[in-house]
This record gives sequence, structure tokens and C-alpha cells, in this order.
Amino acid sequence: LLSPGLTRGVRQPARVRVPAPVDTVRLQLDLEDLSYRSFRAELRTTAGEIAWGQDALRPRATASGRVVSVDVPAALVAAGEYELILHGFVDGGAFEDAGHYYFEVMRP
Repeated sequence: LLSPGLTRGVRQPARVRVPAPVDTVRLQLDLEDLSYRSFRAELRTTAGEIAWGQDALRPRATASGRVVSVDVPAALVAAGEYELILHGFVDGGAFEDAGHYYFEVMRP
């Protein structure tokens, strides 16, 4: 479960361990703004390059609040730091920033 952060470096990024035989990394993103009905996610490297993206993500309720889950192919995330940007869908077909999530992938 990842919580949004406003800027990189304010706190240590969450560490996500990805063992070798894993095909998919599931990230659950804690939502700050509950008004969006669907989302787009973009995974970016520290250089700002888009490594992966997914549209039409729907939030779901959990015991700790509403979350969006994304399944990232493990082959696309090498060891290192990443930023996942969540965009919320608004009327008119546009998207706006809904959260920035920072994490570090650890590989054995």
C-alpha cells in the first residue's frame, strides 16, 4: 500500500521487494481525493521517462479507505526509484493530477 507524497525526498520512498520469479507487481494506491470515479496511472523513472501506464482504473473500498490497484509487469521495473502519477478523470474527458507516489524497487 503506497500513500501519496507531494514531493520526492520529504520522506524515504516505500520499498517494494520484487523476487525473481514474480511476473506482476501489484501496487495499492491510497487515495487522498475521493471524488474521482476513474483514474489513469503513469509509472516514471527518476529520469522522468514513462516506463508503464494504465487507463480506466476504478477505485475500491477497503478497511483502510479507498484504493486503486495497479498491476505492473515485473520485467518493466528494474531496481531503483520510481514515481507513480495518478490522474483523476474529470468531466469533459480530461484528467488532472490526483496523487504522486514514490517507491523504490529492491531486487535480490
